[in-house]
Amino acid sequence: MFKICPKIEKSCAFCGESNWNPMTDSKSDNTYLFCGATSGYETRVEPLPECWLKMTSAMRTKYRKQKKAEYERLNPKTLDYKTVRNKKYNKSY
Repeated sequence: MFKICPKIEKSCAFCGESNWNPMTDSKSDNTYLFCGATSGYETRVEPLPECWLKMTSAMRTKYRKQKKAEYERLNPKTLDYKTVRNKKYNKSY
């Protein structure tokens, strides 16, 4: 339940552990720490620049956009496109 978060070096109620890799959408042999307060595509603790709760709103938005672009590059087949008048639109926009 309460894991030691490497970003704050204390026990954190939002920190959890799993072997799921959200960027590849698959299970792995490695275990990862996840932040329950983080939102977006990447919720692992390791790639966060600092604690999610200490980040400003602008930093959070920038991080989410970067990770969304990275996820879309890694998983192009999972994107759900909608065709309207011969143009493709990503449904997430």
